[in-house]
Amino acid sequence: MDLAVDDADTREREELARHLKRLVEHGFEGAPVTGAEGIEALVYRRGWTSAVLDVVVVVDRRDVDALRTSGVNPLDPSTLGQGTVQWRQSGTVVDIVAAMLALDAPAGGFPIRTSGQPVLTASSCGELWTP
Repeated sequence: MDLAVDDADTREREELARHLKRLVEHGFEGAPVTGAEGIEALVYRRGWTSAVLDVVVVVDRRDVDALRTSGVNPLDPSTLGQGTVQWRQSGTVVDIVAAMLALDAPAGGFPIRTSGQPVLTASSCGELWTP
């Protein structure tokens, strides 16, 4: 996984980290996905009370996929394959974070944590590992 380590300067690394932290500030929860070679991806998710789930998967700083799906219960993983994709986009970290955060909140929904608790403020997000 290359999120700007070898061929990027410190400023670019800081910019990428800043964009990923914006996801957390907007209610996303995230975790690294590890494999035999170490970290293979970063996955960020934001559930909504209106049966909507937003997901951002970062494989590389230039290889990011995002989608919004409806018809799922964000707290019940068994419903994830039953949703309908409402929006999907691929691109860079900067482009995808901006596009995802530009989406309107789904009708009648507000973000919820995996625990089912509402996301009240950016400061309630706590610390999240970012590169």
